[in-house]
Amino acid sequence: MAKNELAQKYYIHVPTSTANTILLSSMGRSGSTWISSLINYSNTHREIFEPFLPIRVAEANVFEYTQYLNPHVDDSGYIEAAKNILEGRLKRQTWLDSGNTRLISYKRLIKDIRTNLMLGWFHQKFPAMKIILLVRNPFSVVQS
Repeated sequence: MAKNELAQKYYIHVPTSTANTILLSSMGRSGSTWISSLINYSNTHREIFEPFLPIRVAEANVFEYTQYLNPHVDDSGYIEAAKNILEGRLKRQTWLDSGNTRLISYKRLIKDIRTNLMLGWFHQKFPAMKIILLVRNPFSVVQS
């Protein structure tokens, strides 16, 4: 089995604080998968693919398909679910780990296209986390 396949199935992830998480948020068809591979060019992070999709990821069940959260919402259900996801406390599955090539990791790069309306909330609740909002020219998105 190749190293990348091993990393996708048998990685060791040590959950650490959200300070070790980069959240790349974007719209679909915006090139975020490509940008995430550029950000993680040196393979220092575990790449997690779209963990806020509730129909695929059990830990995200508290969230809607596209969720808006006011930055002042203090619902413990949202906070705990988001914290578990952002700290990498997720069950192994092909959907999440298809882009991961890191065998042992303490850091995460989360790429998600459904979190744009929660970025203010994330910033308020997890201020140490790095957040990137990727915006692509809408004409290019339509063309692709």
